[in-house]
Amino acid sequence: MDNLEQMFCEADDCCQRFIPAWQQELLENEDKCRNKPGQLSESEVITLLILFHHEN
Repeated sequence: MDNLEQMFCEADDCCQRFIPAWQQELLENEDKCRNKPGQLSESEVITLLILFHHEN
């Protein structure tokens, strides 16, 4: 990829719109589950996945 920063910004913009809408659609679950934040943001993970698949 030529412009890593642009790709990250596009992934971040997508996550900013998609994740809140997705969370509203999730069904309520009575089981306790951990919602511990990770070290990387969703945008960073998506960018790394795109780079990995682009290189192969």
